[in-house]
Amino acid sequence: MSKRSILVQETIYCGIDVSAKSLTVAVQRVHQPVEQRSFPNASVGHKALIVWQRKAKSPVRVLLESTGIYSLISRLHLMRRKGSRSQF
Repeated sequence: MSKRSILVQETIYCGIDVSAKSLTVAVQRVHQPVEQRSFPNASVGHKALIVWQRKAKSPVRVLLESTGIYSLISRLHLMRRKGSRSQF
């Protein structure tokens, strides 16, 4: 019988507190302390958040605070980015 290694990707959980001016992000990885970071709630901040998430090389489950138009715009930017590992 041959031995096979099974690669299992862990899911990373990302909570985003949305305001008109900023996205406050908390990321939880298995057996790691929570990471926190803030991004501008604008196109440049959305892009920076996606770049940060891509570094994880694992699927990212994203939870957004529902604050109307501010969270809608952020969500659309995250969903439209090719190569984004975000799941909503």
